[in-house]
Order: sequence, then structure tokens, then C-alpha cells
Amino acid sequence: MDLRRAAEAAKIPKSVSAPASRESDRLERMDTGIPEYSIGVSYLEFLVSLPRQEFTDDNPDIALAEKTLELQHYGLKHVKERILEYLAVKILCNLNEIILTDLKMEKMDGIQLLESAKRISPNTEIVMITGYATVSSSVDALKKGAALYLPKPIDLDELRATVR
Repeated sequence: MDLRRAAEAAKIPKSVSAPASRESDRLERMDTGIPEYSIGVSYLEFLVSLPRQEFTDDNPDIALAEKTLELQHYGLKHVKERILEYLAVKILCNLNEIILTDLKMEKMDGIQLLESAKRISPNTEIVMITGYATVSSSVDALKKGAALYLPKPIDLDELRATVR
């Protein structure tokens, strides 16, 4: 059968090749005139046609993704929302951003912000700035992932060099 050879040539993973082989065996014993035969052939053709080992570069454009989902897929509002949310989170987690924060703030201190930011986006660089610099707070911030710990007053040249 041509589909069996096509499946072998397509380098289908073992998790898929076993069911495909069973379906090929079943089709070889089946009368070609019954409707179930064409369903089996369509199934095997589908398995063989899937693009395996082909990758494309990610295009993290949420507006384009939303437009594509709206144009090419009717309904499924919640599914489309989840796809866009997933894409947004993936984009945020892959950004190499920098956060400049003060150690002492009203509702949250800089260490709490540092821990939260590192949990959400481990690649984000965080620069801690404080007018209350101590050795223990500096060590704590650097151990928890701060890229730099700057005492006030800030040397703007050092800060610019860090951000670049």
C-alpha cells in the first residue's frame, strides 16, 4: 500500500506510527467499496501530510495573531482569548527588560518586587536603588537576583551604563 510507504518516509513518531500501522493493516483487509475505507485512507493521508520537523520563527505580534484568529476561525471566543493570553505571557517571559526600583516603597518593598518579578520573568534585570543602603540589604538583594544595588544619590553615568 502506498500510504504505508508514505508513512514510513514521513518519519512519523512511534506514538503515531503504531496506530497508523494498525490502520494500514485494517485497510488492506477491507473492501475498498465501503465508506469506512475512505475514512481510513483520509486519516492516514492526514497523518502523513502533517509537517513534522518543520519549524518557523515565532512572530510575537499579538495584534496579528488576533486578526488571524478572527479572520480564519469562526466562534470559539474563549479558545481564542486563551491563545492570545498564552502568547502575551510567552512574550513577557522572553523579554530582556530592566526594572529600576527603590528599596523602600509605600505598599511593597523592593525585595518583594524583586522576588515577584524574578518568579514571573527570570530574565528581567532588576536594579535596586536605595537611600537606606546597608550591607545586609545589599547582600539580600543580590542573592535574590538583583543585577545591581545602587545607593542614593545615584551616579547617573553608572545607571545609564547599566541600562545600556
